Amino acid sequence: MRIRWLAFIPPAALLIGAMSACAADGMSVARDPRSTDDEAGARLPEPGPDAGDGGDAGHAEGGGAGDASLQCSDAGWCETRLPVTSADIFAIAPRESSAFALAWVDERTTLLAFDGASWRALPHEAWDVAPKGKQVLHAVAARSEDEVWIGGDGGLLLRGIRTSGTFTWTRLSLGREDVVRSIYVASASDVYVATDSCLFRWSAESTETFQVEYEEAETVEPRTTFREVVGVGTTELWLVGARANCAFVARKTNGVWTKIFDSEPLAGLFCDFRDPYAYQTPPFTKAVASGNGELTTLASGELLMRVKPDTGDGMVLEYASVPSDTADVWVVPGTANVFTAGFALVQESQDPWSGGVWNVSSVAFDGKPTLTQFKAVRGTDAKNLWVVGDSYALHKKTP
Repeated sequence: MRIRWLAFIPPAALLIGAMSACAADGMSVARDPRSTDDEAGARLPEPGPDAGDGGDAGHAEGGGAGDASLQCSDAGWCETRLPVTSADIFAIAPRESSAFALAWVDERTTLLAFDGASWRALPHEAWDVAPKGKQVLHAVAARSEDEVWIGGDGGLLLRGIRTSGTFTWTRLSLGREDVVRSIYVASASDVYVATDSCLFRWSAESTETFQVEYEEAETVEPRTTFREVVGVGTTELWLVGARANCAFVARKTNGVWTKIFDSEPLAGLFCDFRDPYAYQTPPFTKAVASGNGELTTLASGELLMRVKPDTGDGMVLEYASVPSDTADVWVVPGTANVFTAGFALVQESQDPWSGGVWNVSSVAFDGKPTLTQFKAVRGTDAKNLWVVGDSYALHKKTP
């Protein structure tokens, strides 16, 4: 495989050489523990009759008839009511009419669920009795409104199935105690789980247990660590990680894994070729499988990068500018339309790869900015987007 770089002069922080063969790229959702502010010490509401969905269910989304106090911005971002206002959401898995999220609440990582009208906390001993200040939960993925997968410390992997309004949880074993960093549900019978050291796969068609799908054969440091697994259906899969401060990206198509980026540290400063023609580049983060065989990521938090098919078996790597202090990116599937999230700001570009400008997608209410750190922006299509962060979960249902 070969990779063609489009003409671009990146900032000095991005050291680029030349590569063309292999591997994956990385991100971590790890976060320093934090205590709550105005509701320090506040507890989630006790579970009601629905033991699977603890919390208060009495609030409608902004713009609805159930709660006039919730507002919508001029760009259509609407407030939603959280179980406690100090919930700090750092990951979200949207579905068409619902969503699941991970948040810090009362110094514990907690699973939240949105049913189209309100957020609730889903109780489970895995996180309800965890030590305060310890990040237990790291990954969330949803196959449907009634099926959610959770991953975390010590190989924690849970599958929740909702029946008659109540979630039943099944704890699954990977045979290792690595931190579960990312989960991708390709279909009802095909699930991928990325841990620090390995990518696992569960396929109902072949086995009832998780099997090793991808692993680097390494015996010396630094070893490859995996951070994200993303894909499009069952036809395309991307594995993103890092080897120290060097990128690793692998792509699976037609049942075959091919390394795209694979390099290793040199003298602690640069990334050197590990495979012939490997490119020198720091790890990528916030990976999005944007369709059409493309992967979009951040590089060093300073540049937007896109890997896409070239003629033959080659790949093209493109760069674009990105707003400063960008914390996350999301691409509307099948398009070049990109959203970014950062402090107090959401921005959108219809096509940053062709020089498209970044426009503010307002999250101001009553003319006042929302002064919070947004940590994730995700969606299912152009009419179902979420941006979440400290004390806010904003939902946009207009293009």
